[in-house]
Amino acid sequence: MAVHNYDVVVIGTGPAGESAAINAAKHGKRVAIIEKQAQVGGNCTHWGTIPSKALRHQVKQIMAFNTNRMFRDIGEPRWFSFPKVMERSRGTIDKQVEMRTTFYARNRIDLFHGVARFKDEHTIVVRDSQEGMEELVAKKW
Repeated sequence: MAVHNYDVVVIGTGPAGESAAINAAKHGKRVAIIEKQAQVGGNCTHWGTIPSKALRHQVKQIMAFNTNRMFRDIGEPRWFSFPKVMERSRGTIDKQVEMRTTFYARNRIDLFHGVARFKDEHTIVVRDSQEGMEELVAKKW
């Protein structure tokens, strides 16, 4: 099992974790962040705010197009399949993940994927999906 030393270890890449990790890195701390999902962003990016707003935006665009007088004068309203709308929304989520991954790299924050478990008050064990384990030792949590 590999052991890594940090000033700060953050659990979760949602908005709060992302902010805490980047803020600590900008203050000169050596930072690691742990995410249990396959991609960064937390529930906000994958299940909550971003998907719902991306879907809402797609539907609003369709409605604006179909209610625009100029387009009504030249033809029938256009209909879009739900899978197509979901595909477009998925693209927004993918861009968010890419952007957030870049934030961590640019700020030299080490990213670990897996489930975090406290070993003691300064050590976290991260177990990845292949049952590999890493130990992160930090001054602060």
